[in-house]
Amino acid sequence: MDEKIGSFDSARSYGRYLSGLYSFRHPIEEALEKVEWPKTLGAWRPTCVSGAIRADLGALGLKLAAGLKRHGGFGTSSSLFGCLYVLEGSGFGARILLKRAHALGLTESFGASHLAAQASSGGWGVFVSALEGATDLNIEVAATAAIETFAAAEAAFAEL
Repeated sequence: MDEKIGSFDSARSYGRYLSGLYSFRHPIEEALEKVEWPKTLGAWRPTCVSGAIRADLGALGLKLAAGLKRHGGFGTSSSLFGCLYVLEGSGFGARILLKRAHALGLTESFGASHLAAQASSGGWGVFVSALEGATDLNIEVAATAAIETFAAAEAAFAEL
């Protein structure tokens, strides 16, 4: 994803990163609020960070992106699992990005709270166990949803 969204190495490029990430995550996280959660997920829920991204943008004096696209929702639990695979997997990248943010003088309480939330999430193992235990999972539908989620991220950053 680094190649597609670009790395950040300055306050300006970090602001671009935040704007793109908010444009990507917020519509998906809004759609997640309306989901009927599969029983196999139990009480587990993904780490939602759009509120923290909004706070990070505000802390840095940056404006929210205008005209966000709406997410079409999740037609099946398989499409939900595909999207969640991408969202939860991004926590691994957040650990690296948090170190880059620290190099810019940002912290968990100033400008990089969303990265801290993702980096400290322990939800990946629980999610993978639920994914492996899903008896009605259509892997092709899940894979397509994951690819579409990556494409939505790329599109959000391309529009900046």
